[in-house]
Amino acid sequence: MSRARRIGIALGAGVFVALVTLGAVGALRDDDRGPDVRRRHEEQWNLALVGVPEAWDVTRGEGAVIAVVDGGVDTRHPDFAGRVEATIDCVGAGGDPDRCGPGGDRDPDGHGTHVAAIALGAADNARAAAGVAPDAGLISVRALVAERCARRPCGSTGSTADVAAGVRWAVGAGADVVNLSVSASETVGDDDLIAAVDEAWDAGVVVVAAGPTRGVGAGLEAAPAITVTAVDADRQPAPYSSGTGGATWALAAPGGERRADTPDGCSGDDAVPAALPAPAGENDASGCLAGTSMAAPHVSGAAALLVALGLDAPAIVERLLDTAVDLGVAGPDGSFGAGLLDVAAAVSA
Repeated sequence: MSRARRIGIALGAGVFVALVTLGAVGALRDDDRGPDVRRRHEEQWNLALVGVPEAWDVTRGEGAVIAVVDGGVDTRHPDFAGRVEATIDCVGAGGDPDRCGPGGDRDPDGHGTHVAAIALGAADNARAAAGVAPDAGLISVRALVAERCARRPCGSTGSTADVAAGVRWAVGAGADVVNLSVSASETVGDDDLIAAVDEAWDAGVVVVAAGPTRGVGAGLEAAPAITVTAVDADRQPAPYSSGTGGATWALAAPGGERRADTPDGCSGDDAVPAALPAPAGENDASGCLAGTSMAAPHVSGAAALLVALGLDAPAIVERLLDTAVDLGVAGPDGSFGAGLLDVAAAVSA
């Protein structure tokens, strides 16, 4: 029987059967939302590492749609201008997409905005850092509720049943790719969430999930989803990442090494630059975060580029795995999966 579980940044809530955490490993807790990051895409270590600028010579993802199931997205941000397909709120839906209601344009926590921007943030707009698929459309699915703590942001919590409802709603709304940057305090998966991912796959939708952080992941390793582990700029496993968790489909992607610790929220290539919700009265901000949460949307963006080229879900998964750069021991392994994402090779194969 399926058990509804809580999701959030902090472990040990105790009131519920289990807890799920966002994969940012506390990066949001340390972000001070300083001045905007003004990096051209050629200077973004994360995009260069996986060949994104070269892939843009082939496609930028026009026509593909990525759903980000998270704590909401600040859809007012210029990085998403003209490409927001839908917003929905599934908090309290309990697995039933028909119970989801109208969504908003705010993201109190910032995690969902950053994740969405890595996947599809606008390129060459003289604003925040670019995303992998800058012409793709966005569906924002709120399934988590921002926590409050002494220093914001500090993460979001919610029920896995609500995440499952969000996945189902996104599929029904026409998403081609669903990003799940969440992880669980238990190694076992939630039955309803796994069922929702199964349904998404049957509908031809690619689901991408953040890999385990410090031993725990989303519990989707046996489901038809691509699990994504994080590496640093030197292609080494990020210190917080726990590998692929034995997932059948797994890749490595840039997640950064550690939290951002400079006034502008970035420190060289230690973390991943992307949009963040703006302070009150403004509509444009960005910064750097690190985590498997940041690695996953690189793969979601790559999948969207392949959607734009006309590939179906099975072909997309096969292409991404087959073109990955083998790291570590020869062949697929528990540290890097099939290897490091290679977006340029994937769109050119």
